[in-house]
Amino acid sequence: MQEIIVKDAENLISEFVNLQYNLYAKNSNFIGDLKSNQKKLLNINNPFWQDGKTAERKLFLAYKNDKPVGRLAAIINHTYNKYHDEKIGFFGFYDVENDIEISKKLFENAYKYFKDNNIRKIRGPFNPSTNYVSGMLADSFDKDPKIMMPYNFEYYLKHMEAVGFTKAKDLLAFDREEGAHMSNRLTKIIKRIESKKDLEVRAVSFKNFEEESELLRDIYNKSWAKNWGFVPISKKEFTESCKELQHIINPKLTSVISVADVPAGFAISIPDLNCVLKKVKGGINLFNIVPAVLAFLKIKKVRLIMLGVLPEYRKRGLELLLIKRIIEEGNSTRYKSGELSWILEDNVEMINIIKEAGAHQSKTYRIFEKLDF
Repeated sequence: MQEIIVKDAENLISEFVNLQYNLYAKNSNFIGDLKSNQKKLLNINNPFWQDGKTAERKLFLAYKNDKPVGRLAAIINHTYNKYHDEKIGFFGFYDVENDIEISKKLFENAYKYFKDNNIRKIRGPFNPSTNYVSGMLADSFDKDPKIMMPYNFEYYLKHMEAVGFTKAKDLLAFDREEGAHMSNRLTKIIKRIESKKDLEVRAVSFKNFEEESELLRDIYNKSWAKNWGFVPISKKEFTESCKELQHIINPKLTSVISVADVPAGFAISIPDLNCVLKKVKGGINLFNIVPAVLAFLKIKKVRLIMLGVLPEYRKRGLELLLIKRIIEEGNSTRYKSGELSWILEDNVEMINIIKEAGAHQSKTYRIFEKLDF
């Protein structure tokens, strides 16, 4: 048996990032983000980490015969632990060849790191928190992922079981195909809500970038505050995310709803750029720029990535107006279908609304946890 060696990968970021692309090189469904974006996120100066002040980590790379065969990040999110008054560790950026011994070795090193920091509970995968890419694909392995959603081999699930992890929560994705219709019940409810004169629905505006992004962040943090696994997102983090998204956002695919001139909720969808990322395979160059542009011009799908309504304005159907606007504006342009993701499996009320809006469950993403290792 070949010896598996695990190394500290803090100074091996390029190898850490490249491993994923090399591992999935022959898989037709895998679509990765740009390598430059991955490196930027893993930079210790990134707003998420703030040089270890808000979160810290240990990166691991596993080798066989000097070849990288697995990777893992052990993460201590100080913001999460303070907010939830917990002492928990997280794992993320997990990718391995189909050898359970690799996973065992990687997690053994993560356990030691966590034990050294008095942590005996782990949850994941989060890359690196619920405000970014979350979960492990648990079904639909023959389908391409949508933008900013993960993809992994089916054998990852067996590896999780082998190293002693159990299910903590499932995150659900829903597809709404071209030609889908809302139920008569929702249609009547929306018509009644729209008759109220104190409501206003508008597109997100980045003309006053700082003011608008802070408005959205405030609604996001307050509306998600009680959700399982939620981590408040900092101003620096949210601003950074908005700066990246504003280059691809179509204002028609966004909504901000106000009640009596008070912003009460918002929704943001983005074009599904994964068809472009599939062409560039981690990096744009002279050889793939033309196919990438052609793929961009053919995008017809979107992903609803954010939706939130302030607690004091719930039970009024505002989320229905937000969804309706995005559907109608998408249909009026070239965007005819999309994915709504992700939704917690026990958010029954929202799931029922999504189904009545014409969507069906399409994928399941799993969060695992392990206690007292």
